[in-house]
Amino acid sequence: MDAVTDNGSGPMLTEEYAFIGWLIESTGARSVLEIGTGRGEGVIRYSALDLDLLVTVDINMRTIAHFQGSEVFGATPAVSYIEGSSHDAEVIRRVGIHAPYDLIILDGDHTFAAIKQDFAAYFPMLRDRGACFIHDVDWGEVSVYWQKARDLTESAPGMNGAPIRYRVMPNLGLVIKTVL
Repeated sequence: MDAVTDNGSGPMLTEEYAFIGWLIESTGARSVLEIGTGRGEGVIRYSALDLDLLVTVDINMRTIAHFQGSEVFGATPAVSYIEGSSHDAEVIRRVGIHAPYDLIILDGDHTFAAIKQDFAAYFPMLRDRGACFIHDVDWGEVSVYWQKARDLTESAPGMNGAPIRYRVMPNLGLVIKTVL
């Protein structure tokens, strides 16, 4: 597997981007939320697909500007950039304006508390039978969350049973939202 970048915590691999892109195209997903813009590889790859909307959140958009060039902002009208902590109430509100999403990618802060907060805040914004990817499920505290978090294995209000959870490839988990 080829890493797009190597920053130690589990960078997205070319194969992971390809799988997510394939799922977007094969399911006809029209709206995607990405938590953790990072260097912007996801923005570049997903914005090349036929999406109506890609919302991407990062605490520091200077990183994407550094790696992709500032011309990336505004280059694709379907992309909405939100700078701020994914745990901030105003960021969550701004993301919620565009809900529901067909697909969500959680790859932000990698602490147990942070991924738990991201899942709690954004999974409800997923459409019925939508897909939520969690990156780095084999790394650090995200691994502990993936293995032990009850919100990944128990039903929530408005759901018909527990979410369906898969490890689709090393380091990439998928949670499907079940409905009544």
